Amino acid sequence: MNEFKITPERKREIAKAFQTDIENVDLLEKVYGALDITNQYLAHIIRSMESYLRIITGNQLFRIVCEPSLGGLDIGSAQYFYKKFFVVHFNPAMPEKELRVYLAHELGHLFIIAIANDARDPRKRLPSDTDTEPLSSIFGIFTMAGKNDFYRNIKNSSLNHSSWDEMTGSFLSLKAKKSLPQKII
Repeated sequence: MNEFKITPERKREIAKAFQTDIENVDLLEKVYGALDITNQYLAHIIRSMESYLRIITGNQLFRIVCEPSLGGLDIGSAQYFYKKFFVVHFNPAMPEKELRVYLAHELGHLFIIAIANDARDPRKRLPSDTDTEPLSSIFGIFTMAGKNDFYRNIKNSSLNHSSWDEMTGSFLSLKAKKSLPQKII
Protein backbone atom coordinates (compact mmCIF):
# COMPACT_ATOMS: atom_id res chain seq x y z
CA MET A 1 0.00 0.00 0.00
CA ASN A 2 1.26 3.46 -0.87
CA GLU A 3 1.94 5.26 2.39
CA PHE A 4 0.36 8.51 1.17
CA LYS A 5 -2.50 7.17 -0.94
CA ILE A 6 -5.88 8.71 -0.09
CA THR A 7 -8.21 5.80 0.53
CA PRO A 8 -11.88 5.78 1.59
CA GLU A 9 -10.76 4.70 5.05
CA ARG A 10 -8.30 7.58 5.31
CA LYS A 11 -10.95 10.04 4.17
CA ARG A 12 -13.23 8.79 6.98
CA GLU A 13 -10.34 9.19 9.45
CA ILE A 14 -9.73 12.74 8.21
CA ALA A 15 -13.42 13.62 8.51
CA LYS A 16 -13.53 12.28 12.05
CA ALA A 17 -10.28 13.94 13.14
CA PHE A 18 -11.37 17.34 11.79
CA GLN A 19 -14.98 16.90 12.88
CA THR A 20 -16.56 17.35 9.48
CA ASP A 21 -18.80 15.34 7.19
CA ILE A 22 -17.29 12.81 4.79
CA GLU A 23 -19.09 14.67 1.98
CA ASN A 24 -16.90 17.70 2.67
CA VAL A 25 -13.77 15.58 2.44
CA ASP A 26 -15.04 13.98 -0.80
CA LEU A 27 -15.82 17.39 -2.27
CA LEU A 28 -12.39 18.78 -1.35
CA GLU A 29 -10.70 15.73 -2.87
CA LYS A 30 -12.73 16.13 -6.08
CA VAL A 31 -11.95 19.85 -6.41
CA TYR A 32 -8.28 19.27 -5.56
CA GLY A 33 -8.15 16.57 -8.26
CA ALA A 34 -9.62 19.02 -10.78
CA LEU A 35 -6.61 21.32 -10.25
CA ASP A 36 -4.60 18.75 -12.22
CA ILE A 37 -1.45 19.50 -10.27
CA THR A 38 0.17 16.44 -11.81
CA ASN A 39 0.63 18.45 -15.05
CA GLN A 40 2.48 21.28 -13.30
CA TYR A 41 5.94 20.33 -14.50
CA LEU A 42 8.74 22.61 -13.24
CA ALA A 43 6.05 24.73 -11.56
CA HIS A 44 8.39 26.55 -9.18
CA ILE A 45 10.67 27.65 -12.04
CA ILE A 46 7.65 28.78 -14.06
CA ARG A 47 6.12 30.72 -11.18
CA SER A 48 9.45 32.35 -10.33
CA MET A 49 9.92 33.42 -13.94
CA GLU A 50 6.35 34.72 -14.10
CA SER A 51 6.88 36.79 -10.98
CA TYR A 52 10.10 38.27 -12.33
CA LEU A 53 8.60 38.92 -15.77
CA ARG A 54 5.62 40.69 -14.19
CA ILE A 55 8.08 43.14 -12.68
CA ILE A 56 10.27 43.74 -15.72
CA THR A 57 7.41 43.86 -18.25
CA GLY A 58 5.11 45.94 -16.06
CA ASN A 59 2.35 43.44 -16.89
CA GLN A 60 0.96 42.09 -13.62
CA LEU A 61 -1.00 39.50 -15.61
CA PHE A 62 2.01 37.98 -17.39
CA ARG A 63 1.64 34.19 -17.54
CA ILE A 64 3.57 31.18 -18.69
CA VAL A 65 1.21 28.47 -19.89
CA CYS A 66 2.26 24.87 -20.51
CA GLU A 67 -0.37 22.70 -22.08
CA PRO A 68 -0.66 19.51 -24.08
CA SER A 69 -0.76 20.07 -27.81
CA LEU A 70 -3.90 19.38 -29.74
CA GLY A 71 -2.04 16.75 -31.70
CA GLY A 72 0.48 16.44 -34.45
CA LEU A 73 3.55 17.65 -32.57
CA ASP A 74 6.40 15.20 -32.11
CA ILE A 75 7.96 17.28 -29.34
CA GLY A 76 6.13 20.59 -29.04
CA SER A 77 6.36 24.29 -29.74
CA ALA A 78 6.49 27.57 -27.88
CA GLN A 79 5.61 31.16 -28.63
CA TYR A 80 6.34 34.40 -26.81
CA PHE A 81 3.72 37.12 -27.00
CA TYR A 82 5.82 40.16 -26.18
CA LYS A 83 5.27 41.31 -22.59
CA LYS A 84 1.92 39.48 -22.45
CA PHE A 85 2.45 35.72 -22.07
CA PHE A 86 4.48 32.68 -23.12
CA VAL A 87 2.87 29.42 -24.16
CA VAL A 88 4.48 26.00 -24.50
CA HIS A 89 2.62 23.19 -26.23
CA PHE A 90 4.01 19.73 -25.59
CA ASN A 91 3.35 16.21 -26.73
CA PRO A 92 1.42 14.64 -23.81
CA ALA A 93 2.70 11.18 -24.79
CA MET A 94 6.31 12.12 -24.02
CA PRO A 95 7.84 10.30 -21.06
CA GLU A 96 7.86 12.63 -18.04
CA LYS A 97 11.64 12.82 -17.77
CA GLU A 98 11.93 13.79 -21.45
CA LEU A 99 9.04 16.25 -21.08
CA ARG A 100 10.77 18.02 -18.21
CA VAL A 101 13.94 18.38 -20.31
CA TYR A 102 11.88 19.80 -23.18
CA LEU A 103 10.04 22.28 -20.93
CA ALA A 104 13.29 23.41 -19.29
CA HIS A 105 14.70 24.03 -22.78
CA GLU A 106 11.65 26.03 -23.88
CA LEU A 107 11.74 28.09 -20.68
CA GLY A 108 15.34 28.80 -21.65
CA HIS A 109 14.12 30.54 -24.80
CA LEU A 110 11.93 32.83 -22.72
CA PHE A 111 14.79 33.44 -20.30
CA ILE A 112 17.17 34.35 -23.13
CA ILE A 113 14.82 36.63 -25.09
CA ALA A 114 12.90 38.30 -22.28
CA ILE A 115 15.26 38.34 -19.31
CA ALA A 116 18.94 37.78 -20.10
CA ASN A 117 19.02 39.79 -23.33
CA ASP A 118 17.26 42.75 -21.71
CA ALA A 119 19.83 42.69 -18.87
CA ARG A 120 22.68 43.16 -21.35
CA ASP A 121 24.15 46.46 -22.38
CA PRO A 122 22.04 47.54 -25.40
CA ARG A 123 25.12 47.40 -27.65
CA LYS A 124 25.76 43.76 -26.65
CA ARG A 125 22.21 42.41 -26.98
CA LEU A 126 21.66 39.40 -29.18
CA PRO A 127 20.14 40.24 -32.56
CA SER A 128 16.56 39.01 -33.03
CA ASP A 129 17.71 36.44 -35.60
CA THR A 130 20.22 34.79 -33.22
CA ASP A 131 19.90 31.03 -32.87
CA THR A 132 19.05 30.69 -29.16
CA GLU A 133 18.85 26.87 -29.25
CA PRO A 134 22.23 26.25 -27.59
CA LEU A 135 21.70 28.96 -24.97
CA SER A 136 18.23 27.64 -24.19
CA SER A 137 19.66 24.19 -23.59
CA ILE A 138 22.31 25.64 -21.28
CA PHE A 139 19.53 27.28 -19.24
CA GLY A 140 17.71 23.93 -19.29
CA ILE A 141 20.82 22.17 -17.98
CA PHE A 142 21.05 24.67 -15.11
CA THR A 143 17.36 24.06 -14.36
CA MET A 144 17.58 20.28 -14.48
CA ALA A 145 20.79 20.24 -12.44
CA GLY A 146 18.89 22.12 -9.76
CA LYS A 147 15.95 19.72 -10.02
CA ASN A 148 18.21 16.65 -9.88
CA ASP A 149 19.87 18.11 -6.79
CA PHE A 150 16.46 18.81 -5.23
CA TYR A 151 15.26 15.26 -5.88
CA ARG A 152 18.57 13.57 -4.98
CA ASN A 153 17.17 12.22 -1.72
CA ILE A 154 14.37 10.39 -3.50
CA LYS A 155 15.73 6.93 -4.15
CA ASN A 156 15.04 5.46 -7.56
CA SER A 157 13.18 8.57 -8.69
CA SER A 158 12.36 8.33 -12.36
CA LEU A 159 12.63 12.12 -12.51
CA ASN A 160 16.35 12.15 -11.73
CA HIS A 161 19.10 11.75 -14.23
CA SER A 162 21.62 9.22 -13.01
CA SER A 163 24.65 11.29 -14.03
CA TRP A 164 25.80 14.62 -15.41
CA ASP A 165 26.50 12.96 -18.76
CA GLU A 166 22.99 11.49 -18.94
CA MET A 167 21.47 14.89 -18.14
CA THR A 168 23.53 16.83 -20.69
CA GLY A 169 22.98 14.00 -23.20
CA SER A 170 19.22 14.58 -22.83
CA PHE A 171 19.65 18.14 -24.03
CA LEU A 172 21.94 17.09 -26.87
CA SER A 173 19.37 14.51 -28.02
CA LEU A 174 16.70 17.22 -27.81
CA LYS A 175 18.85 19.31 -30.16
CA ALA A 176 18.85 16.44 -32.65
CA LYS A 177 15.07 16.01 -32.40
CA LYS A 178 14.45 19.73 -32.84
CA SER A 179 16.50 19.74 -36.04
CA LEU A 180 13.92 17.49 -37.65
CA PRO A 181 11.13 19.25 -39.56
CA GLN A 182 8.47 20.34 -37.06
CA LYS A 183 4.77 20.01 -37.60
CA ILE A 184 2.51 22.99 -37.06
CA ILE A 185 -0.41 22.88 -34.64
